[in-house]
Amino acid sequence: MKKTRDEIITYINALQGYQGYVQFSDRPIEDIFREFSDIHVDPNDGFVYEAHFSNGQDSISIKQLNDYWFVDECKNVSMDDTQTYI
Repeated sequence: MKKTRDEIITYINALQGYQGYVQFSDRPIEDIFREFSDIHVDPNDGFVYEAHFSNGQDSISIKQLNDYWFVDECKNVSMDDTQTYI
């Protein structure tokens, strides 16, 4: 799905029970959610460059392209063969 800048912040801040990260354009990766929790981000002066979230079952990938953000939601992702690198 395709979203605008305001829509993507609203979408991210509505996530509940996820872990993941958000990379903003104006700072290093600081928004890392290691625990399954509700997500809240504040863009300050930058914009979301990319983000990825998982709740142990579903995976969400967000990529910025020009003036839109594309969201890829993958449902029922098996965690059996998943490796996480931190």
